[in-house]
Amino acid sequence: MSQPTMPNGNRFLSYSDIGTMAAAVACASYETLASAIAQRQQAWAVLSGGSTPAHYLPLLARQPLDWSALHFVLADERLVPQDSPDANAKMLRAIFFGLPGPNGSTFHPLTQSEKPTTTDLDRIRTLLPRKPARYDLVLLGMGEDGHIASLFPNAPQLAALLNPTNGERIALVPPPTTAMPAVARATLTLAELSNASRIILVIQGESKRIRLMEATDPMRTPVAALQHIDVFWCP
Repeated sequence: MSQPTMPNGNRFLSYSDIGTMAAAVACASYETLASAIAQRQQAWAVLSGGSTPAHYLPLLARQPLDWSALHFVLADERLVPQDSPDANAKMLRAIFFGLPGPNGSTFHPLTQSEKPTTTDLDRIRTLLPRKPARYDLVLLGMGEDGHIASLFPNAPQLAALLNPTNGERIALVPPPTTAMPAVARATLTLAELSNASRIILVIQGESKRIRLMEATDPMRTPVAALQHIDVFWCP
């Protein structure tokens, strides 16, 4: 395992394969959440959709946590019907909340309408729950274009969404031009995502490693805005 030097106080952890990395992510997540539960009798985590979480979330779901003390929020959601295969909540429920333990936790979806639209921001704001001062854990992925959550390069609202003092917790963004599917989305802002005790970025592939290491301008590569995170990577 190597730990190259990274900017912004970030730490890079390298693993040989996806199975080894997924186990490490699940273990690190378990330790963080278990510590929070021991201290405050509850824990809050932000989860992400995509293909990589399908490897580590089932492993996390089998950890001996007090699941009834856990609250989960999504980092972002596509504005599609809840039963759409493109819905992050559908994926999350299928691979995570179908198990007896995690099924006892509380999941706070970002949308509930069968046909959410870009006019739903006020209603979506009401779905984002009040939480403790900070999330205990934020689990993020990164796209090939360097986006995190649904904070996409050169998007019209990006400067505001990346503003660390932005009082908005959540925003609606238009369909991206650099990632699929090209549908509008609800996303947590950088200020909301960064308000966490621990942030873990999980990426796979050499092209993403290079993109991350070369990222300097958050407007062009939003992942560059993250600070004091743990990066878990495998080829």
